[in-house]
Amino acid sequence: MDNCSSAKFPMAFGYKFFADPSGESVDHKMYRGMIRSLMYLTASRLDIAFATGFCARYQAAPKVPHLTAVKQIFRYLKGSKALGLWYPAGNGFSLQAFTDADHVGCRLDRKST
Repeated sequence: MDNCSSAKFPMAFGYKFFADPSGESVDHKMYRGMIRSLMYLTASRLDIAFATGFCARYQAAPKVPHLTAVKQIFRYLKGSKALGLWYPAGNGFSLQAFTDADHVGCRLDRKST
């Protein structure tokens, strides 16, 4: 991945995952290791949290399109090294968050995302 080009987005808009049991499988240990690394980074890189969580759903039987999406996240990280959160030690801070739920937005199983 050292010689790859960078990406502008962690996941392409409208990218469709399919739970295709007949697709070409990839090494699940390598896939899980990649997801584990990305999950560690989500503490300081919230911009990849959704894409990482979406790819983590397919750890049991990853296929080639799932691996391609994970590689897209790594290409995005390569191009945005300067972004991230910095938590200063000893300084208290207040965190406030808002959410907007997408009810029945997932086309695969019609669950809320």
